[in-house]
Amino acid sequence: MGRSQQHLLDLVREFSRREVDFVVLEQGIETSTPGGRLVFHFLAALAEYDREMIVEGTLDGLAAARAHGRVGGRPPALSQRQLDQTQHMYDTGKHTVRRDRRHLSGRAHHPLPRVALLRRR
Repeated sequence: MGRSQQHLLDLVREFSRREVDFVVLEQGIETSTPGGRLVFHFLAALAEYDREMIVEGTLDGLAAARAHGRVGGRPPALSQRQLDQTQHMYDTGKHTVRRDRRHLSGRAHHPLPRVALLRRR
């Protein structure tokens, strides 16, 4: 129902402000009772803790990988030589962006991703 835990909590608070009870049918949780609100908030806190532990583990793993010389992410679409060559062709006005892309990839359609560096200085 909520896009995030905080969004769900905000929704339940808004429901409460409008005197509307939130009922989770599958778990049998109702916010109309103190016990139901306690269980709801406890489960929300556990979900937040779980999410934060996942984020922390991911960040630790990325840091460990970097410490071992590994770099994550998608590899660059163009080499530095290709970037320099394309920038030169564009700066001299001999080629258009479309022709530069074709030249580098050798294909007319779906050649290379658009490169933001292709602009006049």
